[in-house]
Amino acid sequence: MSREDPKPGRWILPLVVGAMLFFTYVFVNALPPADPDADGDITTTTIADGTTETTTTTTLLDAATTTTVSPVTSAFLEEIAGVGSTAIGLAVDARAINDQWDARTAGLSEIRAELDRINQEANAIATQIEAVTIPEGIEEEWASVLSAADALRTHAEGMVDGLASSDDGTIRRTALLDFEAAANELNGALDDADAAVRFG
Repeated sequence: MSREDPKPGRWILPLVVGAMLFFTYVFVNALPPADPDADGDITTTTIADGTTETTTTTTLLDAATTTTVSPVTSAFLEEIAGVGSTAIGLAVDARAINDQWDARTAGLSEIRAELDRINQEANAIATQIEAVTIPEGIEEEWASVLSAADALRTHAEGMVDGLASSDDGTIRRTALLDFEAAANELNGALDDADAAVRFG
């Protein structure tokens, strides 16, 4: 009679189950302890037999940082929004109008009306800039804004005066170049002031 085990593999399953239990025990004990300061809602439930069950619901926080903006800062940012691009748009218009006059593709009355419009809008920008209440800490950046806004107004008037001048157009063209430079300077200075407020 053979003395060999008729089921030689029957001892493998207990070994596998035992190994799984061992590794589970090791893994659970290797986990870090629960952090009592972790963000989450803890819910305690009393079961009918008198035991209690505690459940912790973890809330994932948004990675974005919330920054509180003062009313003065908020009003300032709203007040200067788009002013630089408006100045650049005026400079583009001024170039087109002066080019039309130099090419005589538009009449004097039309050109004068358009330059008067640009002059009025440049004055409105400068007046708006002068009335802005600025947050503390950007006095240096704002001084550049005020200077550029004043230059924008001055050179807009220069184009109007140049059109009425009896010279060969040099006064008007020079005022145009200065007006374009002032618009670019104003746009850049406003960007610097905006960045100074937002990022310090």
